[in-house]
Amino acid sequence: MVPNIVTGHPERFALPYAIGAICALASTMFLMGPMSQCKSMFESKRIVATIVYLASIVFTLVMALVVKIVGLVLLAILIQMLALFWYSISFIPYARTAICSCCKGMVSV
Repeated sequence: MVPNIVTGHPERFALPYAIGAICALASTMFLMGPMSQCKSMFESKRIVATIVYLASIVFTLVMALVVKIVGLVLLAILIQMLALFWYSISFIPYARTAICSCCKGMVSV
């Protein structure tokens, strides 16, 4: 599938990737219940990551199906991965703080 991106057909990779992300969200809604999942997703500590993640799924689909610029599709997928990572670690106590501290230590800010 990755060669499809290189050959100028980003939709062949991005479409299944975005559908997979939607299915993953739907599966957690199945396990937790839709209302419980939505409440959890839109808690104050997760709302930014949730909005960025949902927007990046839409951004991925638009870039792949409408714009079809490979670089923008890859950027959208990267943003989607980073937003999902940030959202996921919000469930681990103090994980965001620890990661921010590590990054600050590596940059020496």
